Amino acid sequence: MRLGLICGNVCVLIVVGVGCGGDHHPGPIPPGDVWLGVVGTGQSLSVGAASNGLVFTTPSPTHRKLSLGARAMTWPIDPDDPELSLAPLAEPIRPLDTTGFSQPYPNNIYGESFHTAMAAQIAAPVMTVHSVVGQGAASITVIRKNGSGNAYAASLFEVTALTRLLEGYQVGAVILTHGEADAELPSYEDDIALLAADYAADLPAITGQNRPVPLILSQQHADPVTGRSTSTVAAWKAGVDHPGKIYCAGPKYQYAYASDRIHLLAGAYDRLGVKYAEVFNEVVVLGHDWQPLQPIAATRDGQTISVRFHVPSPPLAWDEAFGAPHQFVHVEWKNGRGFEVQDGVGDMTITDVAIDGDTVRIGVDRAPDTTAGPLIVRYAMTQDATTLAGGLVSGRFGQLHDSDPLIGADAVETDCVVTAGSTSITAVGGGQFTGRAARDMVDPVDGAGLAAGTTIVTAGANILALSQPWSGATGTARLRFRSNQWNYAVAFELEVP
Repeated sequence: MRLGLICGNVCVLIVVGVGCGGDHHPGPIPPGDVWLGVVGTGQSLSVGAASNGLVFTTPSPTHRKLSLGARAMTWPIDPDDPELSLAPLAEPIRPLDTTGFSQPYPNNIYGESFHTAMAAQIAAPVMTVHSVVGQGAASITVIRKNGSGNAYAASLFEVTALTRLLEGYQVGAVILTHGEADAELPSYEDDIALLAADYAADLPAITGQNRPVPLILSQQHADPVTGRSTSTVAAWKAGVDHPGKIYCAGPKYQYAYASDRIHLLAGAYDRLGVKYAEVFNEVVVLGHDWQPLQPIAATRDGQTISVRFHVPSPPLAWDEAFGAPHQFVHVEWKNGRGFEVQDGVGDMTITDVAIDGDTVRIGVDRAPDTTAGPLIVRYAMTQDATTLAGGLVSGRFGQLHDSDPLIGADAVETDCVVTAGSTSITAVGGGQFTGRAARDMVDPVDGAGLAAGTTIVTAGANILALSQPWSGATGTARLRFRSNQWNYAVAFELEVP
């Protein structure tokens, strides 16, 4: 299916298909003792910046990481160094760096990474080994092969060392959490593709494996403050243009961000890890295809634009908990729930949007004028705020999601003090809510007392505010808290024929 994609100021055509399987997918992992490596690279969100605490600190009984032992945290490191050994996976991955920001491997860890939560979510009996090599604030020109940093070389070092230490070790996938530093880099999609190709060639040459090494990534939404992000669209388009090699796990605008509005809180990093694990399970463990909630066709009939989506877990729905974007700025789109429409004249007023099966119908107030430019539909691409606004409705935000029922490894049950008619709940014990974040979902264990779809609005270590009031009796209730694993629609730009 051919779509017109806007990337920067250039319009190109892409082909989107559902179920691209076939020769691109190698089949499921065979039974036996296979250790699957997960190489995590990127910039600050790949190394836990601003996480404000650690959650997954209990050593994993199944999953592993490389320990540098008593040797100094300096670079380079000999992969045959006798100090190197295996250690149970836990947060932090290595000692936290407190000397400054954007330190390279091995002093690159700043807080809770997504890796331990990701590993906990990966289906048993698969065993994973995690390497975290990203560098804060680093462009892809820093982390790529022959880049100015050591992230790529550190990947090869860890894989070489782990191949020596672990019989049956193979690299399952590379995870790229990146894009803020390159938000306006025109070549970003090509750079992603080159990074994926280099890893796909160099890592199997070390391990001797025949299985391919796909790259899994997610979109960024914080940068730039003004204008639209080239890297955000490129991260999605890379998965479309390189099926079976690159997979976009989806957006991150729906996550709970730290106060700097560019990084995530610890619980949100864990939420990201669960989503990465879902994709990893499908692609690497089971050998299936994976595609995010993404557009596969855009058409127009009069004053109605129809965007059809690939929906991983139907049905489609709107997230009503946190409001809609464009209520005070770009008000032409205030009825769009994240959709944006522009023609050759300028921004078009959206009158209504409606879900119709796997399609969203967008009504506009006039017939499009394409004499001076194309008709374009966007989603979660323009922010209203004039400062960093990650995770806010005033940032790049949308309300469209599927109904993925996944309950992640970050789910916990705990006793809480509840009050009839109140949205405030209190922990029975101190610090019980550490790691919980805004937009986490809350379920009563006994099935009563909260409306379906209740979420956390604000989170503290001992007190939470919910989106719906407690409808049961005042007292103590056992509640389950879990990250929201719905697939939210990718941010995109398309030209409508």
